[in-house]
Amino acid sequence: MDLTKFDFELPTEQIAQFPKTDRASSKLLVISKNEPFYVSKFLRIMKYLRPNDVVILNDTKVIPARLMTKKKSGGRVEIFLERIINPTRARVRLGGNIKNLIGKSLIVDEEEKVEVVSEEGGFYLIEALSGSILEILLQFGQVPLPPYIKRKPKKRDEEFYQTIYGTKLGAVAAPTAGLHITERFFEECKKNRVKIGFLTLHVASGTYQPIKTNNIEDHHMHSEYFDISEKTCKLVRDARQTGGRVVAIGTTVLRALESLYLYNPKLLPFKGETDIYIKPGFDFCVVDTLVTNFHLPKSSLFVLACAFGGIERMKQAYAFALNQDFKFFSYGDAMYIERKRGERV
Repeated sequence: MDLTKFDFELPTEQIAQFPKTDRASSKLLVISKNEPFYVSKFLRIMKYLRPNDVVILNDTKVIPARLMTKKKSGGRVEIFLERIINPTRARVRLGGNIKNLIGKSLIVDEEEKVEVVSEEGGFYLIEALSGSILEILLQFGQVPLPPYIKRKPKKRDEEFYQTIYGTKLGAVAAPTAGLHITERFFEECKKNRVKIGFLTLHVASGTYQPIKTNNIEDHHMHSEYFDISEKTCKLVRDARQTGGRVVAIGTTVLRALESLYLYNPKLLPFKGETDIYIKPGFDFCVVDTLVTNFHLPKSSLFVLACAFGGIERMKQAYAFALNQDFKFFSYGDAMYIERKRGERV
């Protein structure tokens, strides 16, 4: 399938550059099974959930994964974490003055902190010279705002580029649909008998990388670590057996749950890697409803949204959202997409 099918015009002013002070004040585009598109607010999302629905959230927490360093010669080198391999080694992207870096140490806060060990496929392997990679990042790293946010991180990003329920450090990008969730959401779920479950998928930087192949079939997905407990598996199994819906808060949750089914259709606990690539024609076997932000054109996440909601339906929804002044991407607004169980799009 041609990549141009997943392209659309996006004015730069529609890309949110700052978080809202009130997380739940974001707009919510409601895409129900049989109704016209409807503009609501995220704080009213409970109106669209039902008793015995199961809402699944990703409890990953974002590492301050951007690290500014310099060479002994003074040239600046930016490190962007992709994945921590072990306590002292990490796979990273490098930017800035990156010539002749292999075997060289990099300086942070006037001390040599890391050494560049090797390079492969555009990624670099670095090693901590003392302590651990995580300790260095927690002390000196910055919030890893994505490249479409055209400013330096500010203090408030340390709070708002995290979900309020993230507990497991490991992501280098936020699970952005969860940024809208507040304590009020959890209180309303309890009041309305909507169950809550958590899984972990550590989001990698590839989550916002564009597809570069002309045919989407030729694109290869990055791999991410995920972990789903027996408690969460049981919530999902029970919902499927009793007619409740499984509501994924974000594409990371959807990818993890559908990966789980592919590994084990009985939905038993699992931890491991997934490079699942969800595109039109995919058989969804777990998730009934998806809450997600608006994604980049020609991205694997927009392809996923089209697979879930239908290509033309999603393109119409995005055009409608632009006309209604919705804001896009990480700090932008959200959409709520219903899908009939067993439906292929």
